[in-house]
Amino acid sequence: QMPSDTISRAVKRGTGELEGAAFEELVYEGYAPGGVALLIECTSDNRNRTRSEIHTIMAKNGGALGAPNSVAWMFKSKGLITVKAGQGPCEDEVMEWALDLGAEDFKEIDGLYEIYAAPNDLLKVKDGLAAKRIASASAEISMIPDNLVAVGEGDAAKVLKLIELLEALDDVKNVYGNFDIPDAVMEKLAA
Repeated sequence: QMPSDTISRAVKRGTGELEGAAFEELVYEGYAPGGVALLIECTSDNRNRTRSEIHTIMAKNGGALGAPNSVAWMFKSKGLITVKAGQGPCEDEVMEWALDLGAEDFKEIDGLYEIYAAPNDLLKVKDGLAAKRIASASAEISMIPDNLVAVGEGDAAKVLKLIELLEALDDVKNVYGNFDIPDAVMEKLAA
């Protein structure tokens, strides 16, 4: 129910054909139900619209926007490389190679190896593993929480729904949270 010329202008502005579109990186902070801290990374050409959309979703779903640096201090920027377990060398070999290449931490979670490195070392570690014929499933700079908040069955569905709604917004690139939902609760929610 939108005029076609409005849509075509929006497309042209988004592709850079139209002057005047200036995109900026924005970070919003807030809380989800259960005291879960959220860090929301956006790219937008209209900061007022983006903030309004995020505020509305947060308010309608039990969350609240916070002031700048109200939760950002709880997260650290890290390089995160994921490798599928069981495809090639054993866990000890992969961990040893990753640590030798400059990785800071290594975890095996649900059939994946999560390898953490300083943001500046991400490509060095990824390329070094590739040279050893260890293909990464993903490699990105991520915001990793210092501490996790245990979320019970009552709040788990609310937190997941809020994050899903935020991620559905066009301007939102990433939503990071410091929540820990036990496997038993996740199984109940999936059923």
